[in-house]
Amino acid sequence: MAKNILRNVVMMTLMVFTPNISIITLTDDTQFTVWDGILRLPIKDPSMKRLYLNNERISTIGAGEFSGLLSLETLFLSDNELSQLQVGTFTCLVSLEWLNMDNNRLSEITCNDFSDFHGLLKGLYLNNNRLTILRGNYFCNLTSLRELTLKNNEISYIETNAFSDLQSLEKLYLSNNKLTILTSGIFSDLISLKYLLLPRNLLSQIEVD
Repeated sequence: MAKNILRNVVMMTLMVFTPNISIITLTDDTQFTVWDGILRLPIKDPSMKRLYLNNERISTIGAGEFSGLLSLETLFLSDNELSQLQVGTFTCLVSLEWLNMDNNRLSEITCNDFSDFHGLLKGLYLNNNRLTILRGNYFCNLTSLRELTLKNNEISYIETNAFSDLQSLEKLYLSNNKLTILTSGIFSDLISLKYLLLPRNLLSQIEVD
């Protein structure tokens, strides 16, 4: 109890004396920001550029929890327990360019999960989750995305228009999944693609036009 009180005092001191801080790292020593798996951010500095929330046992992020972080460019949420994203989770992150959610429990995403990034997102990392299907327009409006990593999931099927808005994508990593077939035209919209990794899948058929 005393240790938690001390941590709160330290964090409040940080908030008072560093109003222009741009990098905040929340590690195991500051887990008081997560109650029963629900993220509660103690600092919402509009000038913050990078925020690291790795390995904090976060299972829920409420809509609007990132409100006020208008300058945030990099967000790490890897090594947590997220199984789904609530509508509006990232709505306020109007400057975000890099989002890492590796090593969570995401089994499904929707077309709305990443539609609030105003076309600025450059890197999206979803390795080591539990995704099984990539449906059409999951990644809609991500017109500036350059790197998409989906390694070590359980993806068995990709709908034809799953990547239809990713004209700027240069790197796509799909290794260590359960793909058995690649349908015709699945990568046809990826006009900037330079690297495509598909090893360690179960491919038995590749359709061509």
